[in-house]
Amino acid sequence: MKSEQYDKLTDEEKRDQVAKAAGVSLEDIMTGKLPDYLNDLNACHEMEQLIYKAKRVDDRECGMIDYCDAVGAIVSASGAYRQQQAVHATAADRCKAFVLIMTKEEGDD
Repeated sequence: MKSEQYDKLTDEEKRDQVAKAAGVSLEDIMTGKLPDYLNDLNACHEMEQLIYKAKRVDDRECGMIDYCDAVGAIVSASGAYRQQQAVHATAADRCKAFVLIMTKEEGDD
């Protein structure tokens, strides 16, 4: 998924995308039994733990460096202090970065 596509989603659709990227069961998604990923940093912490466990996503490497770069880019367009800014990312920022790296396809930037 690309950033522009994600930005057009409603909050409920964003939450569903995070859940899908995190491997939550379709049943839980359909019944709405999901954490409040967009507003809950604790739920984001659980989601972020999956990045450590994901060795490969769709035949490509996916890891914390990708995630930190994505969070930094979302939080700070300047790029100069991306890593420092990333620690202040909101739950919503972290969710967007998670979905973008976990659903990244060849050729996505």
